[in-house]
Amino acid sequence: QPQEIIPGAKKELTVLLQEDTKALQEVVVVGYTKQRKETMVGSVATITTKDLTQSPTANINNALAGRLPGLVVNQYAGGEPGVDQSELFIRGKATYGNQSAIVIVDGIERDMSYLAPDEIETFTILKDASATAAYGIRGANGVIVITTKRGKAAEKATVNLKASIGINQPIGFPEYLGSADYATLYNEARLNDAKMTGADVSSLNLFSQQAIDNFRRAKGDNSDGLGYDWDYYDFAFKPGMQEDVSLSIRGGTDKVRYYVLANYFSQGGNYKYSDAGEYDSQTRFTRYNFRSNIDININRYLSTRLDLGARITDRNAPGTTAGRLMTICATQPPYLPILVEENSHPQNEEYIQQNSRGMLYGDNIYRYNILGELSRTGYLNEKNTYLNGSFAMNLDMGFLTKGLKAEIMFSYDASEGRWINRKLDTYKDGYREYPKYATFMPIEGSDAYMEGGHYTGAYKTGNKYDIDQTIGNGFSHNASDGRTYIQARVDYNRVFKDRHEVTAMLLANRGNRTVNNELAYHSQGITGRFAYYYNQKYLMEFNCGYNGSENFAPGKRYGFFPAGSIGWVISEEPFMKKASWIDFLKVRASYGLVGSDDLAQAGGSYYLYIDKLTDNKLDQIKWTFGESMNHTLGGPEIAYYANLDAVWEKAKKFDIGVDMTLFDHWNITIDYFYDKRYDIFMERQSWPNSLGYGKAKPWGNVGKMDNKG
Repeated sequence: QPQEIIPGAKKELTVLLQEDTKALQEVVVVGYTKQRKETMVGSVATITTKDLTQSPTANINNALAGRLPGLVVNQYAGGEPGVDQSELFIRGKATYGNQSAIVIVDGIERDMSYLAPDEIETFTILKDASATAAYGIRGANGVIVITTKRGKAAEKATVNLKASIGINQPIGFPEYLGSADYATLYNEARLNDAKMTGADVSSLNLFSQQAIDNFRRAKGDNSDGLGYDWDYYDFAFKPGMQEDVSLSIRGGTDKVRYYVLANYFSQGGNYKYSDAGEYDSQTRFTRYNFRSNIDININRYLSTRLDLGARITDRNAPGTTAGRLMTICATQPPYLPILVEENSHPQNEEYIQQNSRGMLYGDNIYRYNILGELSRTGYLNEKNTYLNGSFAMNLDMGFLTKGLKAEIMFSYDASEGRWINRKLDTYKDGYREYPKYATFMPIEGSDAYMEGGHYTGAYKTGNKYDIDQTIGNGFSHNASDGRTYIQARVDYNRVFKDRHEVTAMLLANRGNRTVNNELAYHSQGITGRFAYYYNQKYLMEFNCGYNGSENFAPGKRYGFFPAGSIGWVISEEPFMKKASWIDFLKVRASYGLVGSDDLAQAGGSYYLYIDKLTDNKLDQIKWTFGESMNHTLGGPEIAYYANLDAVWEKAKKFDIGVDMTLFDHWNITIDYFYDKRYDIFMERQSWPNSLGYGKAKPWGNVGKMDNKG
């Protein structure tokens, strides 16, 4: 930042340079290039690590809600530690197929879910065709671009230690009526039903007024003999502890710059009684992040960089599901017990001896027990490891012509994981599903609890077990995923006569991905960019991608995706100089074509031009034939019919926008966009059976959708 220093009588002055954060934000990573904010003509939004670290969350996706215009963040399911990832959509959902944006981390397509916020420098979303055309066949759903922190030349290294501790808890639970109000409304409902059907009211089994009055005065756990009055949410849930510790070192010289980071994050669970059994089934999530980014200037023309990143995640969870726990809390009547009371009835003696941790309540309607689900369903443990590495060499070819540079980059990413499955399964009896832990109920049924008090009679089992069954001991591997990527590019940037700026880029890449023992997945393409800015006032860009995908038949694998954009920085015009309150004003427009090859895999078929057959299980698949259709023969069945004309989805994107800065503080961006998606790959719903296609209907590029806002 500019500083004014008065020398006075001193012969030596110590000047501490202040970082101009506003100037730093003027350079934005847009796809494969960096652009100055004032000359960008694409629709782009960006935030820095300062914004991300404000939300202490395990998953970076959850910290993005409300941070960027055009980014929709939804958490439809989950919420437990380690399974709380939000879905990200750029400008909503514009297709029936895969709607997720691709994520680029340091120039390479990678998963961003469990990056540590402290290792991220900038987070940018690319929204219109001008910004995403460079990704061609992958850019229709928008692009998320993340850059990690790098070293800076400094006299001394900067060491940053951050430690935080907090509490996580559910936002809120519904408040249900207690036993007294439940009983009152139960009686009212039964009486109304009797009036409607003409049934004898005197034959109804209702809660007595004395029982209702006792429920109102009850403590809740029946220790006072007045009956049970449970708040199941309060019984099952509690706040959890959360820790986040990060240590980073940043520094370097003019020759070598480095940034290294180690991060530890731990998130405790929100379930009570998870340690009431023979094992700890508490939900918890632990994450370790490591980052090392090194830049080296070998000489005046040649430089290199090496980026290494690693993550380890460890998640523990009970054998039950959050959905089942929430269902029990929302549907179990509050007047029923959780643990049935032990009494001196001789018929119960064996049950009591066999169930030293208590006898769980359960019947044919309320088959699952909240305490049983928390402490007796076993546990699951998942551990995953991720390794990301990339190496790049840069050559400044200014000795040929000013502004010419070249780069070649290679990356290798690998991930794998394993599951330990020691959970207690369920079993089915007809259409009903029961747990494998033992449950008990009064021999005369659950109506015994309608009057409150202490039950002194005999019990019977609520399912077929009178003792908890043994948990399993399963082990499995997650998919082993390996990716290699190579990229070569040439960049040109030069300003002529202080007002004519010309920028160009030509880039070629190829990626390979191998999952377990499957055939490798391949992709490759060429990207081009040309931009001309006159006096940083009149702006013009052309971006294109020529990409190929092996999903499609030979002759249909490559596509060309162009996009053009223009802009006018009105604030640079002489007639705007009098409007001192307008610091910056720019209008821009773009139009282009982008695509998506991440199509629905019909019948599990990745290669859409090849028929997909089911397994030849002759005992399951039967063909019927004969004059009376009384003959059957087993054989394979087609799950997907090949489509030799299948191609990628396409999106024509139009965008017009205004960027302005007022009074040196207010940044305002307004965009109108219209996306026309077509050739969406989907199953044909109306298809006559007389054509002989059987169960599998043909798929094709028949879907259309418009998205605007």
